[in-house]
Amino acid sequence: MKREYDLLLQKYFETRFELIDQELKNALTFEDKYATELKKAIYEAVIPGGKRWRPLLLLSMFEMLTGFKKHRAFPDALKSSVAIELLHNGAIVHDDLPSVMNRTKRRGQPALHIKYGNAIAILAADALYSLAYEIISELKNPEQSLEAIRILSNATKSYGMIGGQVVALSSRHKVMKINTLNYIDMKKVGSLLQAAADIACLLSSSR
Repeated sequence: MKREYDLLLQKYFETRFELIDQELKNALTFEDKYATELKKAIYEAVIPGGKRWRPLLLLSMFEMLTGFKKHRAFPDALKSSVAIELLHNGAIVHDDLPSVMNRTKRRGQPALHIKYGNAIAILAADALYSLAYEIISELKNPEQSLEAIRILSNATKSYGMIGGQVVALSSRHKVMKINTLNYIDMKKVGSLLQAAADIACLLSSSR
């Protein structure tokens, strides 16, 4: 019985991962011919990606709260999950820069700034942030869209993900206290996880 449950759960996450990845690819398809190098960098910052924990958390919580039934707000939940993943990947690109954490590898590949240079990497991350907010502004319910934007803004500002990054940067050559480590984890990592959960709750209240 446990094995059957495990296989069912694995299948669920696989199908949701595929949905998220396809939606990400759709969001990163650019039709005009300009800024080709930038668009390639934007795409490669996201595809292929990591484990997609944040969007998977949002979708799974939304479906749990709505009873795993076909729900009218599911497309909005999918859009929101994509927006969060775009923000996350934009933050990763900035995090890897020489002036921040100076990482040369990401997911087994050269970091974006190694392949495209610092300027393109910075602009690609900025573009991912902008695209994330554009997508979250397209939710069907304007009030929910505005609230989702507020949630994401709070999650990424100086008291959220960005603030956690600053503390991590200023502490990287020091012996950190456990409270500092907890703060960095809670803000730099936890803020977007919390945002995913909050947006799932918000959208599950749709009638």
